[in-house]
Amino acid sequence: MRQFPALDTRFGLLLLVILLLCSCVSKPRVINLDAPFNGFDPRVISDDSNSQIERLIFNALTRIDAEGCPIPDLAESFAVTPDQTTHTFRLRKGVRFHNDRRLTSLDVKYTFETMFAMEVEERKRILLTGLQLRIEVPDAHTVIFRCGHQCANLPSEVSAIGIIPEGSSSLLATNPNGTGPFRFERRINDIEFSLARYDGYFGPHPTEDRLLVRIRSSGRN
Repeated sequence: MRQFPALDTRFGLLLLVILLLCSCVSKPRVINLDAPFNGFDPRVISDDSNSQIERLIFNALTRIDAEGCPIPDLAESFAVTPDQTTHTFRLRKGVRFHNDRRLTSLDVKYTFETMFAMEVEERKRILLTGLQLRIEVPDAHTVIFRCGHQCANLPSEVSAIGIIPEGSSSLLATNPNGTGPFRFERRINDIEFSLARYDGYFGPHPTEDRLLVRIRSSGRN
């Protein structure tokens, strides 16, 4: 019988390469949610389990540090007037959403104004609605919040609101886009979905390539 040693050798090398590549693929870290998952809308998510996922996908204007104080996040700086009624946030330049759209002040304005228009009794909305806010965007990287009365705690309150792209409300349920360290990848089934590391993230990159979110309790999506 005629032999083909060269072909056998190539096949063996190919098989070895495939096995090595498979062995290098790391399993995603699993995040188990014990509470019902309420979807991907950062304007209404409030419980701890949902907020954990929200922070992976979305950024807010500010975040709370270990001392409980607001510090810049999407905003590179913020300032308040002496009468504590007007807060000005300067956005970081070059930040992009997961769909590669560049973040601007219009996205911030859209996020808050659509949240105020919602007919949901949600803590985030109720707290900010009571401030009688007006939002101005004099340029692409400046957002001004004018309150109807003193609002010294505004930088802390806005830390709970993840910013979404302008016009994207209807897409949040199936294709959420944020600016966070992980992007939504796909829904695997009714109780699992995956997140992939976003290499365009403006902050420190996470070490995990992927996360698997597993919902232990059923809830609305």
